[in-house]
Amino acid sequence: MTIRIAIAGILLEANRFAPATTYSDFEDYMLHRDDVISGMAHLFQLPSALPKDADVEFVPILLAGAESGGPILHEDYERLVNEIESTFQSRGPVDGVFLFAHGAGLTTECNDLDGDYFKRVRQIVGPDVPIVAELDLHANLSDEMVEQTDLLVGYRTNPHVDVAARARECVAALWKLIHGARVHVAFQRLPLITSQISQLTDPGTPYGDAIDLGSRLRQENEGIANVTLLSGFSFSDTHYNGFAVYVATWTDLALAEATCARLSEFLWQNRERFIPHALSVHEAAQIELTLQSDGTLGPRIYADIADNPGGGGRGNTIHLLKAMIESGADGVLASAYFDPALVQAAEKAGIGARFVANFNTQEESSLSGKMSIEAHVDHIFDGAFKNEIGVQAGENTNLGRSCVLSLENGRIKVVVVSLRNQVFNPQFFSEAGLNPSAANALIVKSRGHFRAGFADLAGPANIYEVDAPGLCTSDIASVDWANLPKPTYPLNAATEWTPDVRLKPSTRPSANVEISR
Repeated sequence: MTIRIAIAGILLEANRFAPATTYSDFEDYMLHRDDVISGMAHLFQLPSALPKDADVEFVPILLAGAESGGPILHEDYERLVNEIESTFQSRGPVDGVFLFAHGAGLTTECNDLDGDYFKRVRQIVGPDVPIVAELDLHANLSDEMVEQTDLLVGYRTNPHVDVAARARECVAALWKLIHGARVHVAFQRLPLITSQISQLTDPGTPYGDAIDLGSRLRQENEGIANVTLLSGFSFSDTHYNGFAVYVATWTDLALAEATCARLSEFLWQNRERFIPHALSVHEAAQIELTLQSDGTLGPRIYADIADNPGGGGRGNTIHLLKAMIESGADGVLASAYFDPALVQAAEKAGIGARFVANFNTQEESSLSGKMSIEAHVDHIFDGAFKNEIGVQAGENTNLGRSCVLSLENGRIKVVVVSLRNQVFNPQFFSEAGLNPSAANALIVKSRGHFRAGFADLAGPANIYEVDAPGLCTSDIASVDWANLPKPTYPLNAATEWTPDVRLKPSTRPSANVEISR
């Protein structure tokens, strides 16, 4: 008998403080229907997760994704979910569901986008069809997300280079559930909010150490189906924000509870290690000027973390760029500045022309800032390309109509784009005709995912994280939070934590299923 596995998902990391996301943002970024698998490099290898003789049909429903932004307009969210519901109905019964999700979604009327559409999928397929969802490690774990699924599997790397591997893990687990396996779940949220720059998972980082502990515990006991540690996305600003630990076991609930408790305790004991440290724009500019004076070889990368489009940042704040200009730094390339009006003005002026570039003339956010400066139009291009390396390897990027502007007689060159994107790899420069390896310094509109793509160009010693006014600031104490649980560390340094592991035992009938990995 052919096993039918449906694939669906809505991916939005919602920053409550950013302008609303709309249906057109999904159209610009990602809408896959019948091409759910063929259109997503992360899903190409799903069949390899199953037994070689598996008789399986993957049933495409809808996979919709947008660049991180504000809560989606609720009517546009309903449009997406209605399509998911109607497509499920038209495609007939399925044996299992794989939800390719994010986990930090909001609508303008709903504080738990993911939990809501998980529930609506559950209502369609019924209580007996297993549902497994893949989550970004920046997901905010809600009770509804746990209740409506059989298993949740989060990324284990940041930058996220294991998306495809976790998708295969989800499908392999789903196959076992379809054939009668059971999972017991224990989960817990801690009153701990962490800055995005303290969520890297490299060895020696607090997050990396916690994930390593979870991996070791899982390796020591085949009864553990999954260990997921979710640092969360603070800028969603929900009542269920907080570092979350989720453990699923094939065997018994007590093992899930004990493992969840141990990992939670480890995180709490290491909470002070998550306090972020970033440079000011003036410190960054002075460092660059000093290194240039010393003849230090580049390129050095300055991550404009507070304006990361991957966290809802507008991708157009001028504070770091302006500081580099004023410092006299030379050989600086910057990408990707989101300013459609400026691209249009450059096109009107024409390649080779000089004109006054007015940054952010149509931007509503006061954090972006404005700047007028004489510029030379070096290049105008269509910013569509396939990523060759990094977390988006194999996936397509579309920057829309774009241009390269030379400022200060060529000391600084800026890639300006019409579609908001975070920088993932050197192609965000090279596709614009620039050579990033020959630059003294690179400014990237990104928080951390660029590290995977630039690993061969700049090591950790040449990467500087810079904070400035922006929608993704690392200075979380400066944010006007409205919904976070109180008290929460480090906003309240005296926060105390009382362990409260929540349990969800399996209600499915037992079956004799091989669980070895």
